Amino acid sequence: KELQVSVVPVKILGMENIYPRGAKFPKKGKCTVVFGKPLEFTTETQSEIIKQSREAIINLTGPAFTKVSAGEGGEYRNGG
Repeated sequence: KELQVSVVPVKILGMENIYPRGAKFPKKGKCTVVFGKPLEFTTETQSEIIKQSREAIINLTGPAFTKVSAGEGGEYRNGG
């Protein structure tokens, strides 16, 4: 909060198939990157910031999100 910067929640889906646990090298594949709305913090404690950020990441598959899919050549936005 002292830095006065927005926190953008990000979720990467599909990486478990591209770079499975224990693999030495990643495989070719598609993943989806989901960006949430920027979060602004002013008076919250560190634990409140962590809690709200974590909840925002968990909830990224809801209706108000922006999705950029690697390999599909497209970008999909929902102003939500």
